[in-house]
Amino acid sequence: MDQPGVRVRPIALLNGSSPFCETFFEDATADKDDLIGGVNQGWGVGKRLLQYERSVHGGVNTSGAQVKEAGPSLVDISRQYVGENEGRIADPAFRERLLRLEMNSRSYRLTQQRVIAETQARAPALATSILKVKGAEFTKERTEMDMVARGVAGIGWEGDVFDSTEIKAPREYLQTRAVSIYGGTSEIQRNIIAKRVLGLPD
Repeated sequence: MDQPGVRVRPIALLNGSSPFCETFFEDATADKDDLIGGVNQGWGVGKRLLQYERSVHGGVNTSGAQVKEAGPSLVDISRQYVGENEGRIADPAFRERLLRLEMNSRSYRLTQQRVIAETQARAPALATSILKVKGAEFTKERTEMDMVARGVAGIGWEGDVFDSTEIKAPREYLQTRAVSIYGGTSEIQRNIIAKRVLGLPD
């Protein structure tokens, strides 16, 4: 990474953090002992590595295990902030939106389990692109609904009137705007799905 011709430029996110970067290779050279695969076959190796990366972002790690969600569930957050009416979340419109997200998320997890079974038998399959696209959509929807459920408490950036989870909510919302970009943009994943999964023409 520190050899001539390799330049790294951090990417600053809306929330102020910089967890990833752009890497430029400008007339960089590689020792023949460091070669992986055949000469001029690097893109094939790179594509396989990107499938592993997508599998992680799609909620399936490289060991084939399903990635667990951390923290309180969106249902619990909604009960706390939106309130309940006879055991149901009080706001009907919000409840319907939450129900749709939960149903889609459960279907998504079933697809994850299928991909995990495939991954245990061989390298990550092209289905990881599907998981990457849908996972990004559900993650963005979930963090947006987290903020909506909290109301005014969901837009706090600093101050003693907000607890640590409330201050964390808008930062997570801003950070998740990038999930459809890093690890391969949703547009690229849809192209892969169209060409490699569905067999559509260019």
